[in-house]
Amino acid sequence: MPASLFIEQRPQGLAFYINGDLQFDTADEAVYHEYLVVPAIALAVQRFPNTPLRVLICGGGDGLAARDVLRFAAVAEVILVDYSPEVLELGRTVFRPYNQGSLLEETQTTLGASRITVHTQEAFEFVAGLPDRVFHAVICDFTSPTSPQETRIYSREWFAQLVRVLHPSGVMAENAVSPE
Repeated sequence: MPASLFIEQRPQGLAFYINGDLQFDTADEAVYHEYLVVPAIALAVQRFPNTPLRVLICGGGDGLAARDVLRFAAVAEVILVDYSPEVLELGRTVFRPYNQGSLLEETQTTLGASRITVHTQEAFEFVAGLPDRVFHAVICDFTSPTSPQETRIYSREWFAQLVRVLHPSGVMAENAVSPE
């Protein structure tokens, strides 16, 4: 999917746009990402006590949702899949001060193993290829769809795939943006 990426530099941070739509502004992005991530992961921690959690992030190539997921010590592994290599590269470079280096796979845990693996692929196809019941939480941090092809990740088939890859009692969080 070809996309127009634009970064507006500001004295106190930046704003990032895809195809003219604001994706985040560093002035207030923490509110959005915390509300997307923290309740879901906190609930997963509660539902799976004393369990090393596996979390899937679909979208989120800017690394901001991953930053908040990785704040939880109970999270042992994060798999992030985003279709845009350009956004992922921005996440590893330009956005690094804001995402605290969350997309750098060499980021080490206290045990010496990386907790994040990043894949460049369409989320629907990636999830369709996963085994059943492998994640305790799924975070969907997608852009708003602007074409019929982009609505596939809001279909019954998509949600059936997410249910399939979640452990029973697993948690899913998805951004819900107003059509306006």
